[in-house]
Amino acid sequence: RGVVRSSLLGVGAPEVIVIAVVALLVFGPKGLAEIARSLGQSLRAFQPTIRELQEVSKEFKQTLEKEIGLDELKK
Repeated sequence: RGVVRSSLLGVGAPEVIVIAVVALLVFGPKGLAEIARSLGQSLRAFQPTIRELQEVSKEFKQTLEKEIGLDELKK
């Protein structure tokens, strides 16, 4: 009745398993390890940029709330 299904970009567990098996067959275990390592290094390289964007977004939100008077309504 209250079944909750979560998915990543509309891809469920069965689809993820099929994608993983196909990737394993195409690239092999060593190829997948190298791809995962490269992806991790790329994400690490982008972390400072992501943090900076989050900070700018937070500041923009605060400024916008102050300008339209939402900060006063919260108090």
